[in-house]
Amino acid sequence: MSRPTERAVLKRLLDHYDQLGTVRERLAEKRADAVASLKLRAQSRQKIEAIGKDLQDLPVQSALGDLLQRYQVDKYQFVVLLALLRRRLTNDNPYLKGRELLGLLFDSSFDILRSSAMLEPTATLLSAGMIVPDVRDEEEDDDLLETPFKISDRVFRLVRNTFLAHRNLKLPGKETKSRPYRGNLSYVLDMRRLSLLYRKRASRIFQFDYWEDVGLGTAESVTALNQQIRRFRDRIQAALGLTTKAPEFPLIGLVREYGLGEEETVILITLLFQEMLEGSAFLDAVDLLKLVSASEEDLLRKRSFLGKRGLLIRHNLVALEEMVNDKELTAEVYMPNWVVNRILGEDGPRAIDADTRLDFHDYLKNLESSSDFFEDLDARE
Repeated sequence: MSRPTERAVLKRLLDHYDQLGTVRERLAEKRADAVASLKLRAQSRQKIEAIGKDLQDLPVQSALGDLLQRYQVDKYQFVVLLALLRRRLTNDNPYLKGRELLGLLFDSSFDILRSSAMLEPTATLLSAGMIVPDVRDEEEDDDLLETPFKISDRVFRLVRNTFLAHRNLKLPGKETKSRPYRGNLSYVLDMRRLSLLYRKRASRIFQFDYWEDVGLGTAESVTALNQQIRRFRDRIQAALGLTTKAPEFPLIGLVREYGLGEEETVILITLLFQEMLEGSAFLDAVDLLKLVSASEEDLLRKRSFLGKRGLLIRHNLVALEEMVNDKELTAEVYMPNWVVNRILGEDGPRAIDADTRLDFHDYLKNLESSSDFFEDLDARE
């Protein structure tokens, strides 16, 4: 008998929580007599037990299952996650107070007081970044029961992507058909999306948390991420094949002139957006090598990428600073201004027009975080 999919288990869990919420609402109304109240409390406990049982059916290799297995999330903690997930889905205000969350789980004052420990900053839900408190005044004494909490963007995205990845809907042909690029800018932005997929893979392979500050979760399997990379690479190539003016794109001209491969190009694009979005032009050399490596063995093979004989260093496409004992992998890497200008088409006869340049800067100005690129990517799937 085949095991249920992550999507099927998650649906059952959400259904259980909806029923639990209905029971707790009826209890909160205080209209039931003593016998009815006892029955409702029993039903509440049964639903929590059902959630705990179905939680064990989440595939460990799935995105959400891996996250829960790694942090040993129990049924009570998961009910808190479900409550905050539903709140975000159904209300403009995504926050629930600690008292409201614990009130879903327990009836007695003693149990509520004892279980408040799960909302401590050092407890699993907060320390693992699954839920986020709304602390407005750090000078005030923290009252966990009064503190509002919301589900983190990372966990919300994992749940959302579970349904998007397994949907059986067939999109209209016009939505999945490749289209030619309008210009160099749209091609650069697609390469940026590809570089973000590389980042997610690196964070998974090397247990590398650096990228999490841009909203990139690490729970997808390496196999799934490799499939996403191949799929998006094919999409880029298909779009280029339909673009008659593609050879005139500044980025393609740079790649062809210096014989760069996909990995070198991803490094350049990553450095470009590091400067544009973070205001810092530098990234550690070893982190960039992890970015383009598909395994630890691959990492060893690609040491030369940032060596003196590598294409990027040999042609001055990137520069190294702050090396220790003349070791390249101890250096910080940045991209000279002339390379930035070449990629964006801002040098001489390749210069882009003013409207396109303004579009690019408006895009960056309105971008709240790098995770917005994945929202764009999801929309294009």
